[in-house]
Amino acid sequence: MNKFLVIESDVKNIDKVRIFISSVFSECGLDLIHFNRVFIGISEAVTNSIIHGNQLIRSKLVFLEVCCKSGRLVVSIKDQGAGFDFNRAYDPTSTGNIKKEGGRGIFILKNLADEVVYSGDGTGLKIVYKIR
Repeated sequence: MNKFLVIESDVKNIDKVRIFISSVFSECGLDLIHFNRVFIGISEAVTNSIIHGNQLIRSKLVFLEVCCKSGRLVVSIKDQGAGFDFNRAYDPTSTGNIKKEGGRGIFILKNLADEVVYSGDGTGLKIVYKIR
């Protein structure tokens, strides 16, 4: 099963993402025990796309595609921004970065998902959750 959602770059649309992911869980018959782990990771990625990728320009869109099969939930997220070098994201738990305001979203996502793969230009990513 594949489902799609397209939202404008407004952080208020995170609620639409929550409703969308909830419907995916319902349609796929996924155990709700996994919902918070999945939604928190996806919401961090979408928030990064809205704020950092699309620079809060409402006319720029964020595209989500979710595929549910064989105990795996695969989420693809793409924005219309300039991209970023995901290899240069810093570790927010290191001593020099602990008080910095940003940088936690990628860290949270990587710790909640089973796999995170960024596109070559940094405008998209694929998140894999194993739903046992």
